[in-house]
Amino acid sequence: MTAPQPPPLANIRVLEFAGLAPGPFAGMLLADYGASVLRIDRAPASPTSDQLTRRKTSICVNLKSPAGLALIKKIIPQVDVLIDPFRPGVLEKAGLDPEKVLLKLNKRLIVARMTGFRRDGKYAHMAGHDINYIAVSGVLSMFGRKGEKPYPPGNVVGDFAGGGAMCFLGILLALLARERSGFGQVVEANMVDGSAILATMPRLGLKTEVWKGERGTNMLDGGAPFYDTYETKDGRYMAVGAIEPQFYAALLKGMGLKPSDLPGTRDNRADWPKLKEFFAAEFKKKTRAEWEAIFDGTDACCTPVFTQAELEEQGFDQRPAVTLKTSPGYAVHEGSDDRSAAEGQGIGWQGSGWSEKGLKPGSGGEDTLKAGYKCDEQKPFCGRCMRLKITCKGYGVRLKWQDDAVNTPAKPPRKSRKKKVIEQAHPLSPASVNSFSSMPLIISSPDNSLSSPGSTKSLPLLPLNSPALAYGLSPEDRWLLDYWVDQLSTLISVAPNMGISTPFQRHLTAMAYQSPALRSTILSMAANHLATSSKDPFLYFQRYRHQRDAIHELQRMIQHPSEMNAEPALATVMMMQVSARLFGEDEEATVANHLAGAKAMIVRSQGEDWLAGSGAQFLMSLFAYHDILSSVSRGSTPLLDHETDFTAIEGEHSLASIANVLLVVAQTSKLQHTIKMRRSLSPSVPALTEDENTTGTHIQQKLLAMDFATCKQEDEQETPDIKLTAEAYRHAAFIYLYRTWLDIGAPNPISMDHIDQCLAYLQQVDVRSPLTTAHIWPLFTAGCEAIDSTQRQFVRNRFEEMYAVKRFPSLRRVMRDIEHVWVAKDMEQQTKGQDGMAKVDCIQVILKNRGREVDLA
Repeated sequence: MTAPQPPPLANIRVLEFAGLAPGPFAGMLLADYGASVLRIDRAPASPTSDQLTRRKTSICVNLKSPAGLALIKKIIPQVDVLIDPFRPGVLEKAGLDPEKVLLKLNKRLIVARMTGFRRDGKYAHMAGHDINYIAVSGVLSMFGRKGEKPYPPGNVVGDFAGGGAMCFLGILLALLARERSGFGQVVEANMVDGSAILATMPRLGLKTEVWKGERGTNMLDGGAPFYDTYETKDGRYMAVGAIEPQFYAALLKGMGLKPSDLPGTRDNRADWPKLKEFFAAEFKKKTRAEWEAIFDGTDACCTPVFTQAELEEQGFDQRPAVTLKTSPGYAVHEGSDDRSAAEGQGIGWQGSGWSEKGLKPGSGGEDTLKAGYKCDEQKPFCGRCMRLKITCKGYGVRLKWQDDAVNTPAKPPRKSRKKKVIEQAHPLSPASVNSFSSMPLIISSPDNSLSSPGSTKSLPLLPLNSPALAYGLSPEDRWLLDYWVDQLSTLISVAPNMGISTPFQRHLTAMAYQSPALRSTILSMAANHLATSSKDPFLYFQRYRHQRDAIHELQRMIQHPSEMNAEPALATVMMMQVSARLFGEDEEATVANHLAGAKAMIVRSQGEDWLAGSGAQFLMSLFAYHDILSSVSRGSTPLLDHETDFTAIEGEHSLASIANVLLVVAQTSKLQHTIKMRRSLSPSVPALTEDENTTGTHIQQKLLAMDFATCKQEDEQETPDIKLTAEAYRHAAFIYLYRTWLDIGAPNPISMDHIDQCLAYLQQVDVRSPLTTAHIWPLFTAGCEAIDSTQRQFVRNRFEEMYAVKRFPSLRRVMRDIEHVWVAKDMEQQTKGQDGMAKVDCIQVILKNRGREVDLA
């Protein structure tokens, strides 16, 4: 059985102001399908009869106090949905006007307002209950027997079907609209219109034979003998709905009757009263159980009328209202978590939907607020969420720069004496030290290394590309910024050198002057890169100083939603991701989850105008590149679907071919995740399901259809290095696919052919080409699987040559990972032969034995 996906409303955060039935019912439906619902009760707390509290928590807030109002306003920017159950004007009077206040605080907020009467008309400000709302909607007039007064059908039609359920529907529609526009809105539901829409068919039927008669005389309101309830011998009831002739015939057969036995015909309305009396007498001849035995399994449309108490006694399992086969809602009935989608996922809820202890005002809400509605760690290994026993929601509004846990068991960080000397001389906050990579690998200085700017006299005379960028910066920072512009940004970029600035230079340098967080990040990277070569303590200090400043500035930005949803914030987080990958410690496993942070910003910013700009497109492509390759290194699905927003590496049209391959790689990662989840639940099932095999074949066909080396490209700017790199990516994608899909690698001949071709294409690219920045993944993928000593030596030499050009510690770190994999593969060959060697998964070796991902980006 395939593991279910999270419920569809997972990560949706809801504030529900405490109210009567409809609002709590809408909140319960949201919670049943994965939303986190926090009920706001009045302070001081008083007992409540609300039992629609499944999976909710509560806090008590005095909305009449400035502190209470301030708390609500503080929470609003982190919320997706607010349920307002009050009469018109209550929120406005409290200072929480939806359009003037709430949507100003959070443009993505959906304010769902639930009233009984319409918000306009003579009833708008009147008090009422379910019976009043369905009365003025015309629905109540349809319920009742002939000659009797209208009777209320409980409060099911108004409060729940026409109220809470319609409000729930409105919220879902608004969430769907937000996905397209990026903006929330006010949703107004009322029980008059909600119940009226439910009565559409009967209302239209008033002008037809079906429903034009007096109340209680029509086909579907108890007037027809074949659509009514009948008492049985034991005082219980059977429900008959044999409308169609064939079903009516089955009913008569079960009752042992022939049409000639009846006092009239079913098609003559004048005979209906006589037929009803006849059927009533017949049903009283047997008990309900006897009638059940007769009609069970037939098409007579005759069923027992069970009471709620009977169903509970029989063990009837309450289920989610709608079955979603792939991402079902949470189970209601208590039981194991291994159940069908129809029953829901999880272990159910105490009481199984038959009893509810309710939610004490103020219960559990504090933990919900502590969780911030958004976690800062990568699910599902979130230490804080495990402590609070809540579902991990991933990276969010509040930024914490050191995770408590990661995807794999983490090894203790190695101590560095040299780093200790620096920290003693310049004490820094723990956040700044632990959140970024520590002391990089120390090597001999390259020929082009620059002297340390320990004093202004030692500053190299390198002109800044834009004098305006240097204004207001210290000499040391100007020197680092210049190094970023002239050297480091070109080493990071994949774009070919066409005599113009690189995408990193074009999009980030000017932005860095406007954004302190981004500026501190790239200055830290510059100091880090220089320190790697020079071993200068002053540069190590500069690195830590700018890391600290970058975190503090980004924290400040995130506290203001308008700044968080802006280009500089996304640029800052993405450059932190690049920095962590290039300069992270060898065994570091607790790196802040920058990709999840970028995802949160992108999702929150959907519909923003700035996303259409070239700078944003560059950042989106950078995110997609890192996200897809990270999905490979962690053995999971990408954080976002990039089919529509990832057209080229770094947004450069000439690099589109490589992006096309990576999109296929993303599909392989999704396939890998699907297979892993299924096998974790059912280890004994076949190796592949039919759907999985079909997906693998489809991906294979996509890769076979690509041919960058021989086909003519329309883009004249696409250099040979791009074509060679794209081909190397394609063959690496084959290797990854066959490992995922067929669980094979070298020395299998299928894999060996792609290993040979991948390495051959990489070898043709000059090591000084910018394209080699993107060669880490194909070189790792083919290199790990290489079993020929000549090929292995080429991989070693290639990484060392790339390091000599770029001086990125990650290059040597990846090479050490490859050596580790080779040892594992060779040992497996010695013990289990070539078949055992072919089963060694390179990525899994690093995840399990090194306690971290491989830096493939």
